[in-house]
Amino acid sequence: MSLALSSLLAVLVPLAAAGPTSAEASPTSLEDAGPQPAVPSIQAAIVELGRGPVELREAATRQLLEAGLAESPEHGPTSGVVRAVVAAAGRGNLERRSRAVAILEAWAFGPNSQLTAAEALGLVSSEQSDSPDEGRPANPLFPPPSRPSSDEPPAAAAKDDRSPHETPAFATPLAEVAERWLDELSVARIIDPDDPPPVEDQAVAALATAALMTHDAVRRQRACTAIRLLGGRVSFDETLFRSRGLGRGLGRGIGGFAPQMRGGEELSEVVLTPRWSGGTEGLYHLRRLQYVGSFKLRVEGILTGTDPQAILALKQVIDRLEIEPVSTATLGIQASTSTPLVVSDVVPGGACATAGLRGGDTIRRLGDDDVYSLPHVKELLRKYQPHQTVPLTYERYGRRHTVDVTLGDWLDNKLPGRR
Repeated sequence: MSLALSSLLAVLVPLAAAGPTSAEASPTSLEDAGPQPAVPSIQAAIVELGRGPVELREAATRQLLEAGLAESPEHGPTSGVVRAVVAAAGRGNLERRSRAVAILEAWAFGPNSQLTAAEALGLVSSEQSDSPDEGRPANPLFPPPSRPSSDEPPAAAAKDDRSPHETPAFATPLAEVAERWLDELSVARIIDPDDPPPVEDQAVAALATAALMTHDAVRRQRACTAIRLLGGRVSFDETLFRSRGLGRGLGRGIGGFAPQMRGGEELSEVVLTPRWSGGTEGLYHLRRLQYVGSFKLRVEGILTGTDPQAILALKQVIDRLEIEPVSTATLGIQASTSTPLVVSDVVPGGACATAGLRGGDTIRRLGDDDVYSLPHVKELLRKYQPHQTVPLTYERYGRRHTVDVTLGDWLDNKLPGRR
């Protein structure tokens, strides 16, 4: 390129603060961007991106950037100039394609790319929390975590709270679409040795990847905000940050540094519960965390409208992602962690209470497995689903009894709004 990308962005960023945003839409694939029967001046500007004197290419870049910011909301950000720029990023000479990538970056992350919380809350519907948690005002974006009971899955006890240094971030519809196109362009960086993409595609993918990594902090904030809005939980761990340190490992951000939230807290866990309303499409927000490094994704039970294969496919994008399925099935008991598992009390109306167990009983088997302790039965419950009927053997006064237990669901009682 005759103009360095950094110099180009120096021209673009002041312009990005000037125009309005446009309406929401979502990209699908680069092929959908296709040749555009756009306004002749836009088509001419696309051509000028890759040829002629530098002054003409800069003027074309400015024209396209301003046109995208000013595009009429009723047309949507995947029509007209936005689609033309995406098509330019996908084909043509490298100068044109690199400038198109820079325009997408300015739309996605420029000063005009963020909504205020008030503006965003006008676009989404969230229930207000009934009471504050630990002295903080109630906030529909960050509901207080549910309180675990003794036989809930380990995920229920995870720290689920906003970092005091984390700021909610909301992308404008145009910024959201532009960021997704950058993510689409960057996939060519995953090179199959047996079928590598053309060199030009690799170069464009590298530019798109650099743009996403440069704005990784903003992407993480947008991701955490969206995940919470869609019913997920996000946890941070300051001790994890200290133990891992900075600069360990490869592929953990620019220069090998481990990206973390401001204040020295590192993202440690994302939890998707059956209240997840994002479906398969909402999993995109986890892709935004691809440069965080290693973190755990816990999937609690069955997520309605979410393809399990799409969850597993996240590992192709997030190299260090650890996916841990966790059932929300529960026996409805209280007990110590000692061996054997002696029930100290049963939850009224819970699975074991309904089956006739009571305090003082010793649970010996669940299904085909011997039971040794409360932590052990938690592990065994992962193979079952809530409301599934399982044989359970318990001992009372030296005699063993086997009953069918219909497992409960701790989400029925622990998550607001569920019956």
